[in-house]
Amino acid sequence: MKTILIVDDREETVWALYTLLERLGHLPVIAKTAREALERLMEFMPDAIVLDLAMPGLDGYEFLDLLRADPRHVKTRVIVYTGMVDHIDVRRLVSRGVFEILIKSADADKVAACLAAV
Repeated sequence: MKTILIVDDREETVWALYTLLERLGHLPVIAKTAREALERLMEFMPDAIVLDLAMPGLDGYEFLDLLRADPRHVKTRVIVYTGMVDHIDVRRLVSRGVFEILIKSADADKVAACLAAV
């Protein structure tokens, strides 16, 4: 069982991922903003983070900068799960240690495959 932090401001996405991760045998934890996610990271160390990029306040890129600035989370696996297909800055994500990028509405098998590598 892996603990997975879901960071997304869209209610339907959060609950769809939560349900999927639970069915896959993982322990999902929800944060609906990047700031809330940073607070949760003070409480526990997730095995992976599923991260949306477009969120109010701090966006996913800013969250990644803050995450990677913390030595405890330099190697935390991050899977970007976004609907911002036209605005993805792949170089910026890769430079922050992201190698898995899924487009929202990716099927359950693709999500499961990314998590299997964690």
